[in-house]
Amino acid sequence: MTLCCLCRRIEAMQNPTTHMSIILDGMAQSHTVMPWMANQKEFSEALPLHIQGVIEHGRRLVLYRTFHNLTSNANLVIYIFLAHLERWYIDNHRFPEVVYMQIDGGSENANKFLLAITELLLALGIESKVVMTRLPVGHTHEDIDSKFAMIWVAFRTSSVWTPDAYARKLKEVFKSQKPEAAQVIDLFVVPDFTSWIEDCIDDHFSRWTKEENTQHQWKFERVPRSDYFPLGVRVWYRAYASDEVTEIIEAPPDSRSEYGRKLGWCIISLYNIANLLTTDAG
Repeated sequence: MTLCCLCRRIEAMQNPTTHMSIILDGMAQSHTVMPWMANQKEFSEALPLHIQGVIEHGRRLVLYRTFHNLTSNANLVIYIFLAHLERWYIDNHRFPEVVYMQIDGGSENANKFLLAITELLLALGIESKVVMTRLPVGHTHEDIDSKFAMIWVAFRTSSVWTPDAYARKLKEVFKSQKPEAAQVIDLFVVPDFTSWIEDCIDDHFSRWTKEENTQHQWKFERVPRSDYFPLGVRVWYRAYASDEVTEIIEAPPDSRSEYGRKLGWCIISLYNIANLLTTDAG
């Protein structure tokens, strides 16, 4: 977890009526099948499950469970995001002004459809700012991963035969985790958001998740409508989530320090605030 992500979580928890901070991620598929025989036997005709976990910091942990009939894709993640906004509205009788959201780098999370829906929410005046941060490749020590680890440890020595028994076991794992005792929600169908919004997305918008073009953070802000921002939404993006970044790269011997020549690597400190770009993403 980067320091700036931690600061955003603290900011959201200190402003519980205006700020929302969430993190979304999926649990490893190999750990979620039924029947489950205490990690001792695998069934050739097992029923696959998918668990998409969401922590709303300081409020709740929700485990969305889907079965083989529902694909883990952009439609699922968009539905879960909108469901949490609706839940916030029910709790607070208003939508949050600021949303901080962390997502995994999988294609179901890092896709143009989730970005488009986010911009639409601001264009409709539902929020004032959304900061979406994509977790880097090989991320560790995120709080959502610790929840999945608790599930794995609990199920490792247990046998579970039915969907109801599986859900009860999930709730037992987190029954003492206040205020984030788990809720388990089964999803069997979600709207086709991607087909609905695809024609509204710029055809040239692409490659923002590809290799050196990867952008790890997006910020959406509501601004007055203008020729530059016809929807009243300004979109910022940058390659890293932090203002200060340290990269370790392989470099030619003549550009390395004495210590670097021994290791074969060069350590470069980058200040990426200068690389912050703006665009009207349409």
